Amino acid sequence: MKKVFFMIALATSMTQMNAQTEGGKYLDPKSEFKGKPFVFSNRGETEAIIKLVEAYNRMDVKTCASLSAE
Repeated sequence: MKKVFFMIALATSMTQMNAQTEGGKYLDPKSEFKGKPFVFSNRGETEAIIKLVEAYNRMDVKTCASLSAE
């Protein structure tokens, strides 16, 4: 469930990502991070998520599986 919240928050703020260093909010009510913003990194996570979304939209199962953790 936490991964779903992360994906929604990241996708929501993707259009403004290049101009901001943080965005979105952590939504899990039981977490110590509730209400805190996500801090964008420069380690390739954003590109991986964009690639995952594009592969998902193309129904490319092999690429989606390669970008997913076990």
